[in-house]
Amino acid sequence: MTELEIFLDASKTQKVDKIIDFGIVPAGEVTQKEFFIHNTIKYDINVTLKLVGEGVALNNGSSITITPRTTKAVSVTLSPTLTTMQPIKAKVEINGKYVVR
Repeated sequence: MTELEIFLDASKTQKVDKIIDFGIVPAGEVTQKEFFIHNTIKYDINVTLKLVGEGVALNNGSSITITPRTTKAVSVTLSPTLTTMQPIKAKVEINGKYVVR
């Protein structure tokens, strides 16, 4: 959905393409990461979020509304059950519906 852009920072300089890299996280440790979704159009967008990845959970819930041309912060938590020597990545799946008033 090109109407929504994902960034790793609030100043919108680090754009990502739906993949969030948590780096290497040891088993039993909890890591939080925040990313930002920006609505580029003139309508509200109701967004349903889903994270795909081992031990990954959304902190804000799975449904948010992003008003026109604004940015919303989304917080995620990673708590893996095993340690891998590869970085852990989570894919963000976004489904949006326009709200035309």
